[in-house]
Amino acid sequence: MKCGSKGVIAYDDNRKYVSTAIAPKGVMDPRGAGDTFVGAYLHCINNDLDMTTSLQWATTAAGIKVGGRSIIAQPSITEIKKHIKNSLITESSFQNN
Repeated sequence: MKCGSKGVIAYDDNRKYVSTAIAPKGVMDPRGAGDTFVGAYLHCINNDLDMTTSLQWATTAAGIKVGGRSIIAQPSITEIKKHIKNSLITESSFQNN
C-alpha cells in the first residue's frame, strides 16, 4: 500500500514490510511518483528479486522522481544504485486471523 510521504506498507505470506519514504533530491513535484514506484516494483518482482530488495528499488526510484519535473525526472539505474542505501525496510511477522 503506497502511503505517499509516509512510505509503503507491504505484506507477503506472514510477513509485513514497512519502508520509509526518501527524497534524495528534495521534493519538487510528486506527480508520477506512484507510477514510478509501481513500475520499479513490478520490474523487480518480474525479475525474481525478493520483497525487501524490490521495495528498496521502488522506494528509491519514486523518491528520486519527486525531485524533478515530468518524464525527465525518471531515475536511471545508476541514480537508484547511488541512493538505494538510504531506503530502509523493516520486516516483521504477523498473524492474519
